[in-house]
Amino acid sequence: MPLYPTEGLLWDTSQIPTAAYTGDRPLALPKLNLQFLSPTDYLLRNFHLFRLEAAYEVREDIHVALQRLSPGRDFDNNIVFRGWSKMCTPLTSFRITQVSAPRVGEKHPASVLAEVVVDTRGMRGDVASGWDELRQHDVLFLMAVNPPNEDDMQDALTAAGVKSGKDLPLLQRTGLFAVRGAEIVEVRDEAGELMNDFTGRVRLDERKAPQGFLRTYLLSLDPAQYQLDVNATSAETSPDIYTIFNLLMRRESKENNFKAVLESIRDSLNEQLVIPEWLVDIFLGYGDAGAAHYTQMPGLLRTVDFKDTFLDAQHIIDSFPQYDATFLIDSSSRQGDMSGSSTISASNAQRDPSALPPPPYKVTYPTEQQQLQPAPGSTKRGADADAAADGTPGSNPAAAAADGGTSGKPVLLVEHYRPVNMGPYPEDKPKGNEVRFTPVQVEAVGAGVQPGLTMIVGPPGTGKTDTAVQILQVLYYNCPGQRTLLITHSNQALNDLFAKMVARDIPARYLLRLGMGERDLDVDDDFSRAGRVNNMLARRLTLLAEVEKLANTLGIPHADYTCETAGYFWLLHVLSRWEKFTAAVSAPDKVTTAAAVGELFPFKEYFADAPQPLFKGISCDEDLEVARGCFRHLRRMFQELEETRPFELLKGQADRVSYLCNKQAKVVAMTCTHAALKRREFLNLGLKYDNIVMEEAGQVLEVETFIPMVLQRQEDGVARLKRVILIGDHHQLPPVVQNMAFQKYSHLDQSLFARFIRLGTPYVELNAQGRARSSIASLYNWRYGGLKDLPAVTQDPAFLAANPGFAFDYQLINVPDYQGRGESEPAPYYY
Repeated sequence: MPLYPTEGLLWDTSQIPTAAYTGDRPLALPKLNLQFLSPTDYLLRNFHLFRLEAAYEVREDIHVALQRLSPGRDFDNNIVFRGWSKMCTPLTSFRITQVSAPRVGEKHPASVLAEVVVDTRGMRGDVASGWDELRQHDVLFLMAVNPPNEDDMQDALTAAGVKSGKDLPLLQRTGLFAVRGAEIVEVRDEAGELMNDFTGRVRLDERKAPQGFLRTYLLSLDPAQYQLDVNATSAETSPDIYTIFNLLMRRESKENNFKAVLESIRDSLNEQLVIPEWLVDIFLGYGDAGAAHYTQMPGLLRTVDFKDTFLDAQHIIDSFPQYDATFLIDSSSRQGDMSGSSTISASNAQRDPSALPPPPYKVTYPTEQQQLQPAPGSTKRGADADAAADGTPGSNPAAAAADGGTSGKPVLLVEHYRPVNMGPYPEDKPKGNEVRFTPVQVEAVGAGVQPGLTMIVGPPGTGKTDTAVQILQVLYYNCPGQRTLLITHSNQALNDLFAKMVARDIPARYLLRLGMGERDLDVDDDFSRAGRVNNMLARRLTLLAEVEKLANTLGIPHADYTCETAGYFWLLHVLSRWEKFTAAVSAPDKVTTAAAVGELFPFKEYFADAPQPLFKGISCDEDLEVARGCFRHLRRMFQELEETRPFELLKGQADRVSYLCNKQAKVVAMTCTHAALKRREFLNLGLKYDNIVMEEAGQVLEVETFIPMVLQRQEDGVARLKRVILIGDHHQLPPVVQNMAFQKYSHLDQSLFARFIRLGTPYVELNAQGRARSSIASLYNWRYGGLKDLPAVTQDPAFLAANPGFAFDYQLINVPDYQGRGESEPAPYYY
C-alpha cells in the first residue's frame, strides 16, 4: 500500500470526512477503544487512522497553499501564479533519473529517484532559508495544477449551477490534477555542492554557505505508487502525470513525520512482535489492570539504595507513613563506643533525633508480598478516582493496629551507609539532590525503580520532571548494568529533563541525546552521537596524559601510552604498589600511626595538586580513608580508560557511533517522533534497552507511545523490557488530532496513558504543587483529588508579593485591534 496520500484519497469524503462532522451519523472508520483483539488488530486500526489523519492535514495545507498561489491563465493561455506561498513554489524542472529493477518476488521497482529544481530567486530571505534548510528524509509533495481559462470557468459555473458572484470549489478553480509525495535523498546548491549533509560525506570543517539561487532536490518517490501510475498510463486511463508536475510543497518538519510513523507501523505488522508477558494483557485491555503494578510483580528489588533522595532522617520517616521505619544502627557507620548493631524504630515516641543516622539510606522492603503498601493517598485506580484505597493492589486500610497504634504496620528497614570517598579533588564529590520530595513523589520514585508498569499523574507544578530525574538517578545506581530509554513528546521537554539529569550524578559518558533538538540543549558538553564520540576521544587523551604524569611521579620510564598499555601499567605498577601499601598498614605485628599512613602512601607526589593537607595526621582511620579515596580516583581513571579503548580500536566514525549507542550509553534520550523516524536504524544497529521512561505520555498518540517499546529485536522470543514508566496528565492536553471525525468518532486522540487509566491501572498522582499561587491553583485543583500547595507557595516572598501591573492575582486582558486590524496569522508574515 502506498504511504503517501494522493488526490484520490485526499478528497474522498467517505474516508476523510470534512471538518464539519458533528457525530450525527456513523462512519466507516475503525475505532480505538479500550480493548483490542490482538497486537495486529491494534496496529491495523492505528495504521489506517493515522494515515487518514495525516492525509487530512496534508489536504488542509494544500488548500491553503493553492489559495495563496491563486493559479490561473494569462492572455496567452499559459499557467501563471498570481500570488505566493511560503510553503509552496513553482518548479523549474522535474525529471525521473532512476528506476531500479524490482526485488525478487515484487512487482514494483525497488526504488524510483527523481530530480527537482527550484529557483529561490525573488523569495524573501526567511522564505528562501526554509527551502535551503530542507534535508535528508524530509517529505515534499509534487502537485500538477491545470487551471481552466475564463471560458472553461464560465462553463463549469453554469454546469455546477453556481449562483452569480460565487466561486467554484477550490479543486475545480485551480485544476488540481495530481498529488504525489516524495522523500528527500540529498540537496545540492547551484554549484552542485551538497547541502545539509548529515551522512558524513561532507566534513564539518568543509561545509560552506550555499551558492546561487537554484536548489536541486534528489527525491525518492513511492515505488508502489509509481507502478500504479505507470499501469494507468499504459492502460490509457490516465495521462503521464510525471510530465506535468509544476508545483512543489513543503511542510513544517514537526508536522511532516507521518511517513516514518507509518513505515514503523507497517514494519511492526510484518514482524513477530513480542510484548512483555507482564504487559501484554493490560496492553490489549484484558485481565487484571493492576497485574503489572510493582506490588504484584515477581523479582522485586527488596533493598533499594535511594542515594540522595532523602535530606535527613525525618524526611524518610515522613515519606513512608504506611511502614514502621526501623533504622539499623551500625557501629562502623557512627562515631562512638557502640559495639555491634542495633535498631531504632521511628514509632518510638521517645526517640532522640540525634540518635538517627543521617542519609544516604538503603531501604529494605517487607519480604512478604502482601505487606507491600503504597503511601496513603498516593496510588489510585480509575479515571476519576478520589481515594487511594479503591481496590489498589497492596493497599490495606487495616494495616494500622486497631488500638490506633503503629505496631500493626509492616517494618521497613532503613540502613545508613557512609558515602564512599571517591577522591581528594572537588570534582570527585557527588552532586547532591536539593529537592525535599513529598511522600507521594517518593512513592513514585520507589515504584519506578521496581519492575513492571508505573503510571505517574502529575498535575501542573507538582514536579514531574524532578521525579523523573530522580527515578533515573536511583535506577542507574541500583541497576548499573541496565540501559534506559528516555522518551518525551517535545524537544523542549526532553531538553529540560536532560539538562537536569546532566546536573546530577550520572557520569556524562553514559548519557546520549538523539535528534535534531540536541543543538538547543542548554549544557556545556555536546551530547549528540558525534559529540559523545569526540568527547570520548578527547577524554582518552586527557586520561593518557594523567597516566603519563603518574608514571613520572613513580619514576617509571615509559613510551607513548595507549589504552591497552595503560591497562598493563595499572596492573604492574599501580595495583602492586597499592597492595604493598595496604599490607604494610594492616600488618598484625605493627601499630600503624596516622603519620605512617602519609609516609607509606605511594602516590603522594601524584596528588600534590589536590587540596592540602592530603593527610592531616590526626586519625589513622581518617587518613586511611583518604588513601582509599585516592586509590578509588586512580581506579576510576583506569576504568574509564578501559571504556574508551573501543573508541581507540575502532577507526570508522560509523563503528564508533554504533558502539556508543549499543554498549556505552546507559541513558538514551529521544522524542517519540525520532523513535519512529529511526526505528529501522535502531533495529539494524542492534539497540538494546531494559527500561523506558516516558514524559508527557498524556500528549502522545497511542501508536507513538507503542513504537518506543519495540525498537529492539527480541532474543529467543523473550522480551527484554523490564520497566515501563509513563509520566503525564490525562486531564491536560490530549494528543492533537485535527479532524473532528477521527477525534470524536474514532477516538484517535486517546493516548495509551489515558487508556490505561480508564482501564483501572493503578497510578501515582502527585498531590502538591509549587508553581502557582493558591488562588490560581484553585481554578484547577478541583480536577485533582487532594491537590495541595507546597510550603514555598505560602511562605516564599515571590508568591506573597503582588505582580507589578496587575490589580488581581489573575485577570483577563483585552488586546484590541491595532489601527483597526487584529491578528490574521499565527505569526507575522507566516506565509
